[in-house]
Amino acid sequence: MSEEKVIVVVAQTGEGKSTLCNTLCGRNDRFPEGDMAASTTAHCSSEVFHDDDGQKYRVIDTPGLCDTVTSDQEILLKIADGIQPYKSVDAVLFAVRGKLTAERANVYKLVRDIILGKGMDGVASIVRTGFDRCTDPEACHEDTKAIQSCAAWKDIVEGELPVVHTSCPPMAASEKWQEVRQNSRRAILAHLKVRERSVVEVHSHDKIVERVKGMVTVEEELRLLAEKHERMRLEKEKLRREVEETRRKADAEKERLAAVQRARAQIAAAGPSIPCSSCASPLASKHGSNTTIHASINFGERGVELQCSCGAVARPTNQQLAPFGLSFS
Repeated sequence: MSEEKVIVVVAQTGEGKSTLCNTLCGRNDRFPEGDMAASTTAHCSSEVFHDDDGQKYRVIDTPGLCDTVTSDQEILLKIADGIQPYKSVDAVLFAVRGKLTAERANVYKLVRDIILGKGMDGVASIVRTGFDRCTDPEACHEDTKAIQSCAAWKDIVEGELPVVHTSCPPMAASEKWQEVRQNSRRAILAHLKVRERSVVEVHSHDKIVERVKGMVTVEEELRLLAEKHERMRLEKEKLRREVEETRRKADAEKERLAAVQRARAQIAAAGPSIPCSSCASPLASKHGSNTTIHASINFGERGVELQCSCGAVARPTNQQLAPFGLSFS
């Protein structure tokens, strides 16, 4: 007889946990299914099944978190009571029906941090329930990328959890839906065969109770996460402004250097005919084809300014430069 492997299915309310458990068992009547916002599963329940190779599994259905009636603290204690008799868990299936939101990600974090610890990441997989395009490899690939790039998820899990795409229609009665469920069952069991590497131990009852008493609620987790994302947004905005300011200064410096170069060329041509307004010395002198500029060229508040060797600051007028076909811009 093969050793029994324990599978725990967790999620928030309304994600199709019970339907997923029935699908794994190959039955429709082992776990009560529902499609309402309120949880159909009030307590943990389990069922044993075998795969085609004779491997024995026990699947445990758990109450959904974020319930409209029962607090998360009560639900976590119920989940702990339901899986503690087995001491360890071989696989955790985290059911996700829609997009992987921050609320869903925090449900995973609560179960991991309160009941199973960091080791849960090593045995956990995301199971997309109700994914109608589960037979389309490209659609599955794109959906996996979207899940693994979710900011809220990356804040919680180091690395990437594998994703299994299924379409487990509730209350499967017709042959068509039975076939869909069988295909989903085969996909999950095949994944579990590959995923089987280690087990994770369940925390002691006292440790779980202690953690539940000191836990932060999902609402508080979401608030803290929202504050973190706001801080990140503000830091990103600050960085953007700093980059823009650096670019502005670089452009201004570039323009200043270009203006100085233009002024140097203009003074080299017109300087011998432009005297200093203070000492009457020419701002430049020619020696053959060479022109020597006697004034230093600066870029001041009024634009390009010339400082004569006597210390006087001057700025040639366009009227003075006009005979040479030159002007300061």
